[in-house]
Amino acid sequence: MLLGGGSPDNPFYGDFDFIIDTIPSNSTINLLAGVFYTKGNEYKRGDPRLIQNQHMIGAGTNVTIIRRDQRFHFQDNQNVVIVGTADGITVSNLTIDCNNTTGTNPYKGDGIYLWGNNSSIQMVQVINASGNLSDGQESFPIHIGNGGGTNALTTNNVISNCEVSSVKGNYTTAIMLQGQGIIRFCNVISTDPSIVSGYQANATINSLIISNSCIGAANGFYKDTWSDTNLTIEYNTFQCRKGIFFSEGIGCFVNGLTLLGNHITLLPNSDNPGEVNGIELANSATNIQFSHITIAGNTISGSGISIRLFDSTYVTNVNNILWTTNVGSLYYMIYMYGCRNTLTANNLIYGNGQSVSGIFIVNPSTANDAVLNNIVMGCNLNSIYVSNPSCISVCDSNLFYPFINNAQT
Repeated sequence: MLLGGGSPDNPFYGDFDFIIDTIPSNSTINLLAGVFYTKGNEYKRGDPRLIQNQHMIGAGTNVTIIRRDQRFHFQDNQNVVIVGTADGITVSNLTIDCNNTTGTNPYKGDGIYLWGNNSSIQMVQVINASGNLSDGQESFPIHIGNGGGTNALTTNNVISNCEVSSVKGNYTTAIMLQGQGIIRFCNVISTDPSIVSGYQANATINSLIISNSCIGAANGFYKDTWSDTNLTIEYNTFQCRKGIFFSEGIGCFVNGLTLLGNHITLLPNSDNPGEVNGIELANSATNIQFSHITIAGNTISGSGISIRLFDSTYVTNVNNILWTTNVGSLYYMIYMYGCRNTLTANNLIYGNGQSVSGIFIVNPSTANDAVLNNIVMGCNLNSIYVSNPSCISVCDSNLFYPFINNAQT
């Protein structure tokens, strides 16, 4: 039964799936406070979905709650609570409860997927989503846009002021953007740094991830699929084992990447202490996969490698503050391997007086690298180490201040 008039003064309430199936396109759907149960969407004919230019507005997070009904396909198929495949869809001011209680589901249960253009997800909280690593079922509680492979890239999509928390299972990337769009002012909260990554953008062009936070996760930002052009990740706060981690697959590339003003605090990883990195660009091939990279004005602290770059070209690495609390050995503050045409300048590096290398470069002889105006303190293994000195075109006006006398420059 459909109850209410759908206006802000008389919102709909009652059977959620009936509401969705009844309302035509180009409509605004105002939902009353309370809990709405849905069977969700299994990508099957007849499953509920939002259509062209529908705008769903709740009465607030934790006030209007759309909850997956476990009586339908509890563990027997992939499921998304809200799906929209058309353009111009907006969902805002509500909580989506994926209602996975144990985290042992063999299939993933997600919150909201909008796959069209000109769509937005705003002030939406998603709880109790679940993924399963052993079955390859990666959960994306919030996902907007489309792209990659034969899919057309979507444009002008926004995720704003959203939250993902209370994640179940062991394989989740909380907020995902594809195509062209923005993720801004969102929060991801994890209580287990082994199971959750915060944000992902893949198959994107001219996209922005700005002023978000991710607390207690494996990665603040992580991607491993498709290629990206002109992606900016700036002014985010990540308290994770890895802050920003690109793990590009064979045939993928990143052309035009700006990492600006992010504040990254590294959490320890007792299972694998070496896998703690502030910014890492890693690849699965031997060719250049990252080009025109700017890493500027970031603050990275904690125990681990601050900036770790592989097979990158035209890299500007400037004005960063890198501060380790490491009390072990053989860590690097800036590590570059197989890179070319790099500028490392005006960075403040503090190594805590331990067996740490400040700037560590393993680049080919024709790399054309410049190292200028850096301050490197307390890096007592090497202030700077270059395996192939002919790769350096300029090394000037750096201040090296080890805390013991046997550090190399």
